[in-house]
Amino acid sequence: MKRTVILFLSTLALALATHAAGDDALTTPWACGFTAGAGALLPTGHLKDNFKGTAVFTAGLTGNYHQWRLNVAMHYGQPSFKRDNIYDVRDEAGRNAQLNSAASASQLGLALQLGYTVPCNNRVSITPLAGAYWSRYGWRVNDIIWSKNDEGNDVFQVTDTHSTSLSNVNWMAAVDIDIVLHRHITQEPFFLGGKRAQLSSSLRITPFVSHARYSHSNPSVSGNFVGITVAYLGLARGLNY
Repeated sequence: MKRTVILFLSTLALALATHAAGDDALTTPWACGFTAGAGALLPTGHLKDNFKGTAVFTAGLTGNYHQWRLNVAMHYGQPSFKRDNIYDVRDEAGRNAQLNSAASASQLGLALQLGYTVPCNNRVSITPLAGAYWSRYGWRVNDIIWSKNDEGNDVFQVTDTHSTSLSNVNWMAAVDIDIVLHRHITQEPFFLGGKRAQLSSSLRITPFVSHARYSHSNPSVSGNFVGITVAYLGLARGLNY
C-alpha cells in the first residue's frame, strides 16, 4: 500500500511539473512543415506604371527551432501589362519598335525569411519576419518595323519574337498569423530517430511587403510589392515521450 501511494504521488508530481513547464517539456524544439495556398500581390510606386496587380499561388517550407522560424516560400502569378513597350524601344520616327506579344507576363517571387514566434494562446501565434525577396517578371516581346499599306496607313510587321525579363533581389518584411485547426498524435514512429510526432493543421495568414528596383527597364523603375497570402500549414514536431 505504501509503495502504491509513493508511486501515485510521484506520478502526480511529474504530471504537475510537466504541466507547469508547458508543451516544450513534451515536444522536441525542432519542427518542420509545408505550406500551400493563394493570395494577392499589388505593385506600388513606379512598378504599377508597368504592371497590374495579380492573384498568386504560393507554396513553401517552414522550420522551427524553439520560437525561431525559417521560411522559404514561392509566389507565382500572371499580371497584366499597363504599357505595351516596357523598354521604350522606338524607331527613328519615334514609333514603337517593340511590343509585348501577350496580354500578361509571368511573375515569380522567392522569399527567404527569419522570424521569432510570439504565442498568443494555445491555438494562435504571431511571427514577425524579415529577409530577402527575389522577384522576376518574364514575358515575350515582338520586334516590329513600320510601313505604309495600299491605303497609305501605317502598319507594322513582326520581324522577331524573343523572351525577356526583369529581376531583382531586395529586402522584405512579413508577419505570419498561424491559427491551429487540428492536432494529432501519431501512434507509430514518425521521424528517423524513432520518435512519435505531434501533427498539426493550421491556417497561415501572411501579409508582407517587399522592395524591388529594376534597372533594365526604361526608365529604371522601383517600388514595393504589397501582398497577402492565405495558406494551409502542415507541421510535424517530435515528441519526448
